[in-house]
Amino acid sequence: MDEQEFHAKLIGFLRETEPAGAGATPGPDDNLFNLGLLESFSIPRVIQFLEELSGRPLALERAGIDAFLTSRSIYAAFIAPGTAVRSA
Repeated sequence: MDEQEFHAKLIGFLRETEPAGAGATPGPDDNLFNLGLLESFSIPRVIQFLEELSGRPLALERAGIDAFLTSRSIYAAFIAPGTAVRSA
């Protein structure tokens, strides 16, 4: 999945699950927390969405909150080709 397709899917998901940010139209580098599309309590839902989307467990061991700031940072950390999967 390329970054543009991922961005559209992620923003669609966030608009459905975070009503406060439903009217936001973020670009790939916009802070999702500042726009109301993400909050700390919604991160587990986002992780589940990303695992379902990618079809694999995410490697979260070294991922901090910065990995979730923007659509681009989420893609780079978890979805882009070559990103690591969680160790068993």
